Amino acid sequence: MRNSLLLFCFFAVIVFACNSGRLYENNLTIPKANWDIKNSLIYEVDMTDTISLFNVLINVRHMGNYPYSNLFLFVTIKAPEGNSVCDTVEFTLADNKGKWYGKGLGDIYDIRKMYKKNSRFRQQGKYVFKI
Repeated sequence: MRNSLLLFCFFAVIVFACNSGRLYENNLTIPKANWDIKNSLIYEVDMTDTISLFNVLINVRHMGNYPYSNLFLFVTIKAPEGNSVCDTVEFTLADNKGKWYGKGLGDIYDIRKMYKKNSRFRQQGKYVFKI
């Protein structure tokens, strides 16, 4: 596999409060639809609520000519005090017959995945999500 993943248009990190609406959503476009593995996407979220539970979702938008049926993301969350946690998140983009999952519009498909469910951010301050 080459050092870059081709044909990705955008990624979003979305944080929902469990009892209210969206706390944060940010979409980042991959320049020229060519995401080099060395270029991380950075999302900074200011958290003030240390009591509520939150759902963290990741949205991937890809083109229909992406040559693979899945995508692995390395996601790191860095807390305000500097501690961090790293996870590997697999997106299954298509079934065994090549039919894309998610919502499609023309040749572009969106798929959203729950990354963290009912999570509490225990410290106030800036959390950095790196994909």
